[in-house]
Amino acid sequence: MRLQSSLGLVPALMSLVAVGLAWVLLYSGLFDVNQGDVWWLYSGDPETARNLLSAIMSGMITMTSLVVSITMVVLSLAAGQLGPRLIANFLSDRQIQAVLGLFMATILYTLFVLRSLSDDADSASVPHLAVSLASLLAMICLFALLFYVQKIARSIIADTVVTHVANDLEQVIASAKTDDTPTDADDDAREMARYDRREWVALGQAGHVQVIDHDRLVALAAREDMLLRLNFRAGKFLLCGGHHVEMFSHAVPSLGFTDEIKRAVVIGAERTATQDLEYSVRQLVEIAVRALSTGINDPFTALLVVDRLGASLESVSQRPPPPERYRDGDGRVRLLARPPEFAGLLDASFNQIRQAAAGNAAVLIEMSRIISHLAIVVDVPERRAALLAHQQKLDRSAHRTLADPADLADFMDTAATAHKRLSDADDDKQAPAG
Repeated sequence: MRLQSSLGLVPALMSLVAVGLAWVLLYSGLFDVNQGDVWWLYSGDPETARNLLSAIMSGMITMTSLVVSITMVVLSLAAGQLGPRLIANFLSDRQIQAVLGLFMATILYTLFVLRSLSDDADSASVPHLAVSLASLLAMICLFALLFYVQKIARSIIADTVVTHVANDLEQVIASAKTDDTPTDADDDAREMARYDRREWVALGQAGHVQVIDHDRLVALAAREDMLLRLNFRAGKFLLCGGHHVEMFSHAVPSLGFTDEIKRAVVIGAERTATQDLEYSVRQLVEIAVRALSTGINDPFTALLVVDRLGASLESVSQRPPPPERYRDGDGRVRLLARPPEFAGLLDASFNQIRQAAAGNAAVLIEMSRIISHLAIVVDVPERRAALLAHQQKLDRSAHRTLADPADLADFMDTAATAHKRLSDADDDKQAPAG
């Protein structure tokens, strides 16, 4: 994740390629071309070549400085308007990294070719193809600068950022593990009751849980013939001590077993989207909350965020829930996990936006409209109960903060649709067949 969000990765790789290309053209002898064979090949003397390469390099350094300055300004604006936690999205953009890499690679390539031209060089020793390629790279950089300005300008538009983050969230939802097997708390209790010993393991590191290697934990538990239960999920912040992992076993675990458990959980200073559905949700929520602040006052961005969150919640509702039990090859339950729940994602999506949108009729109406649409596709009773609880929160917020009777009436019309759809589906399930 850090490498992906680093501006230096792609430029460093492209710079290495540029230096390698310069070496091949200068010293390998594989591309010796007669300057009279092709019209576009550089045909000047060594002094002219040095002047040309010096001009290209100084111009590219100036252009790169301009690009870096533009980038810093854009990142500052984005951090103030959209939130500092979204900076990683800009830094991880491969197109931005590629343009910066092209500028750096051109500078290093030109410098490498320039240093090969000595003062006593004759016309026959001028690397005509290498000098021509430097000119070509400079022209490509000019067009890349235009692309970069357009790219960076579009990247700070709120709609573009919201769409990018929402697409990342959809990808995480689509790649998340699912399990159709029904779960029962009594089954978990029976599994734990099979063992004689019960111990706790503290992971010994404070930070956010970034990745949990469930397969490795299952293999460890099967090796020791025990059951593990996690009291956290990806994205949660843990203290050094605590009851993080619960072990149920028949005998004392082997030496170093707790250290192996710790290595199966990656803890870092930041949350990541690898296994944490709430990571992208909170990014979207931060955009909406900032948009609703008095300093920005952009309800249109908040409305877009609400719509995209509704689409993501719909995607979650159409998929089986994530697995809570992990079994070994013999079918024995070896790991009890705590995956994210629909109600938790709903809370993370709507609670802060509802609080920030107090008194804003448009946003409250849109949130109620999204709930009414989710009521059509969500059929799990627990999830429908969570939708109803949020609609009731919206009802109380609207009655408390909407001063205009017309705004309140518009909200109540939308809220009535949501309540009707939630109640009608419940009535249909309770009605006898026939």
